[in-house]
Amino acid sequence: MELLSQLAPSVGAGLSGALLLWMWRKCAARWSTWFPLLKKSLELLLWLWALGSAVLIVLSVAGAADVRLGVLGALLGFALPSGWDMVMSRRTGKEEVKRGTTIATPQFVKRQVKASKKRSRLELGDVPIPFDAEPYHQMFAGSTGTGKSVAINAVLDQLRAANDTVILVDSGGEFLSKHFRADSDFVFNPFDERCVNWSPVLEMQGEWDAEAMARSIVPDGVGDSKEWNGYAQTLVASVMRQLYLRGKMTLQDFLYYVQAASTAELKELLQGTSAAAQLSSEKTFGSIRTIAANYLTAYAYLPNAGQPFSVSEMIRAEHSGFLFVTYREDQLDSLRSLIGCILDVASRAILSLSPNPERRIWLVLDEFASIGKVQSIEAVATKARKNGGCLLLGLQTVSQLRDRYGEFGAQTILSCLSTWLVLRCGDADTAEYMSKYIGDVELLRQARSSSVSDTGESTSHNDQQLTQRAILPSQIQGLPNLSGFLKLAGNYPLCQVKLPIPTKSRPVVTSAFEARDFEARPMLRLSPTQAAPAGSAPAKPASAAAPAAPASAKPASRPPQSPATEAKVARPPLPLSAVSRTAEKAVSREQSGLPEDSRVLVVRPAKSNARPSLEALRGALNQTSRR
Repeated sequence: MELLSQLAPSVGAGLSGALLLWMWRKCAARWSTWFPLLKKSLELLLWLWALGSAVLIVLSVAGAADVRLGVLGALLGFALPSGWDMVMSRRTGKEEVKRGTTIATPQFVKRQVKASKKRSRLELGDVPIPFDAEPYHQMFAGSTGTGKSVAINAVLDQLRAANDTVILVDSGGEFLSKHFRADSDFVFNPFDERCVNWSPVLEMQGEWDAEAMARSIVPDGVGDSKEWNGYAQTLVASVMRQLYLRGKMTLQDFLYYVQAASTAELKELLQGTSAAAQLSSEKTFGSIRTIAANYLTAYAYLPNAGQPFSVSEMIRAEHSGFLFVTYREDQLDSLRSLIGCILDVASRAILSLSPNPERRIWLVLDEFASIGKVQSIEAVATKARKNGGCLLLGLQTVSQLRDRYGEFGAQTILSCLSTWLVLRCGDADTAEYMSKYIGDVELLRQARSSSVSDTGESTSHNDQQLTQRAILPSQIQGLPNLSGFLKLAGNYPLCQVKLPIPTKSRPVVTSAFEARDFEARPMLRLSPTQAAPAGSAPAKPASAAAPAAPASAKPASRPPQSPATEAKVARPPLPLSAVSRTAEKAVSREQSGLPEDSRVLVVRPAKSNARPSLEALRGALNQTSRR
């Protein structure tokens, strides 16, 4: 207090001098237009004020106990108005967000999610993702080495803990080597020794599936190829339907008739179908067959032995485990169409499920634009929310997606992805697209302008309203590794997150790739299977169940069952290497040639591994007929 009392006179004297200078500048800007007598009078008063301030400063400094303190107080008082003016000018230059995308800290977004009282299972960069936002789909965008794999690994750990069903496209087998569990997971790669016995014929529930499977095998074309791909789809669908109706629906027969059968054989098979007209022109049919064969070439590598496996059954059973669809970069050209087909089958299986808000079935597609075109991916993105389907897409550049799905198809897919993690994008076009997606912000900026002349100074204040990008493309291109912008689905602000750096490398639980022995498990040959004896009844194709040699065809030998079990035997739990289907199959009266009031049931025990032959089935039917 004593120090303040010593400084007060000198501070007041200095403040008087500063106020005099401010008043002089204000008056000088205006008195050029005043009446001369008024101007002279004001000048005289200001000079008297200046003289009094000077005397006051000298007296306050001389009367201070310490001259240095007196001088310091005078200078402080003189500088106070200038400091106040500087502070106010800084405040007027600040921006106020009126509406649009807001940017906050991860901690603020985390508090907002918790305040909404929505449960969450997943976290990304320490930000929880609401449970009800998961079916609105996610996208991780970024160049190579920016942290997409780190983010996907973190999500996979949480999905494993939640016991969700996951179908994962894995480039190079990186995720397989670190997340595989032999008791619940499966591997699909025809060049890998661990590949499951899957083929499109095992996914057919009836002849009505032929068109859908044809579109899975031969996806819709883009541009000039759209029409020709449609012709190839008609051929594939007709062959599948006819083979199914004749009981010859095996993978080998299917590949033979589409790719290598003679025109005479095809005319006999396709008689009365929509594809029969294609055979009238040899040149046209050659082009159509070439397109279909291009997509079916890799199907000859499928392992046509072992326990049958069905992707759609895995999804319908909501199996708690992963299906790793792996490939090496040198295998991608061969497997692209196969990967697209198996993912399309999975997509249609998700869409066929009954609505359930608690169900979660994930399609995790890293390097999404590099794999084959998935025919039903747009339908999954737009319609699978009520079925519990969730997409997680990894993307490097937008141009890859546009090239694969076309301009409008790519836009449809991207518009359905609501949670985005945007890492560094080296491509200018992708960075521009991500900046547009993040959105604009409308700002209210207070502007202050001042002008100084010989006659004085004038200052003006005004409010400016402007719209600009919340995040510039150059900011996205300059992000460091493991750092990105996270936008959650819903009314949450944008935040910049840092992905946790793994403290230690994940242990390798299995090899990323085990080469298949093609001598022990050779690829299929394009030749028909052995023809059935004349006059025998056709049989339906085997389903992806655990087949066995048929038991006695006599219905009375079966143990008594309830009406519900009579229609369909309960499915056993999923085994380690396959998905079990129905253990019972009925043969229709028309196919068996039995009287109208008779019906033959062929029982296949679920635990046996032998496939029933057509000859054994027909022998059982003939024996029953003789009885």
